[in-house]
Amino acid sequence: MRSDSIRVVGTGNGGSHAWNLVKIDSAWYNLDATWDDPVPDQKGRISYAYFNVPDSLMQKNHVWNVIDYPAAMTQSYIFMSDMNNAVISGGYFFYSSNDDNDRLYKMRLNGTDKIKVLSDRAPYFAIYGDLIYYSNYSQGGYLFKVNKDGTGREKLNNKLSIVESINEGVLYYKDAASGNILTLTIGSTNTLQRIDITAPASKLIYNIGEKLDVTGLVVTGTYSDGSTKVESITAENVTGFNSTVTATDQVLTITDGAKTTTFRVQISDFPANLNVPPDKEWRITFSQPVDANTLQNNIVIRRTDVIFIKEDSFSITPVLDTNNSKVVIVNHSTPFVVGATYELSVNVGIKDTSGKSLSKPSGLSFKTIVQ
Repeated sequence: MRSDSIRVVGTGNGGSHAWNLVKIDSAWYNLDATWDDPVPDQKGRISYAYFNVPDSLMQKNHVWNVIDYPAAMTQSYIFMSDMNNAVISGGYFFYSSNDDNDRLYKMRLNGTDKIKVLSDRAPYFAIYGDLIYYSNYSQGGYLFKVNKDGTGREKLNNKLSIVESINEGVLYYKDAASGNILTLTIGSTNTLQRIDITAPASKLIYNIGEKLDVTGLVVTGTYSDGSTKVESITAENVTGFNSTVTATDQVLTITDGAKTTTFRVQISDFPANLNVPPDKEWRITFSQPVDANTLQNNIVIRRTDVIFIKEDSFSITPVLDTNNSKVVIVNHSTPFVVGATYELSVNVGIKDTSGKSLSKPSGLSFKTIVQ
């Protein structure tokens, strides 16, 4: 990604003001960091009302000589202009809404699936696990907590409180009357230090248009006291998946609280399901003579209609055709299960005899039928 920046001079709400035009890839956007930083300073509170927005939004309260500057027309980030005090949790932005008087909303990181979480005004909040702690400005600014799905709302005190942060299981908030910073222990100080994938997802190769499937994925968290536990991970914890185009090495990120780890998938343009007999012998023709030493583990047949299947249960043995080094024969000593669905994958680790790798993965899905 390439970016450039230009300083824009004009007025904001009638007073002298300056902001930036930023170029991301080939598109220009307005960025007013001054107006997105509240005055007086409010620790931890940042607005995105003027973050990478088009001219049409800026012109509501900014004036400048537009002919002197590049036009900013793209609206790729305009969904962020509704955000105050945004926090990322479980694959979502949680934020106080500029458009709805600081009521709490969430949306996916790509700007879709916008949902109101809470009808209370919550200009200050923090997230700990599955709970949101917030200053309820619909009820005296008192300290409240609520589940991330908006259920289980509970009042915690009877004073105007400004939530600042959560650290090591301790909530820090300001008593507005005295200005003092107070604390509330809300959880164990045994905190998550890292997450690791201890079992991969069963499905790592996808067809164009398929949905992400995290079946079989096991993520283990390591905590500050040295203990470990399996974390609760769903598709909502995973970002970066895009099955609209082919990809040989697409990196997906798993987020659990503030911790992340990654894994990789392939996106292939597989043909539609084929019906084949259970003793089907596959013959794969390449455009160039194939290096036989690169076949093993780069041609895989995997059953896709069950969660777990041992690949060696049907002893896959890809070999070159003795009469044509461009043709690979895939043998299996055990017949395929009648009525089952499989996926044959050809990975980019295969090389031709000159050492050049396959340009992209390929393959097909098939179902076995009675002959």
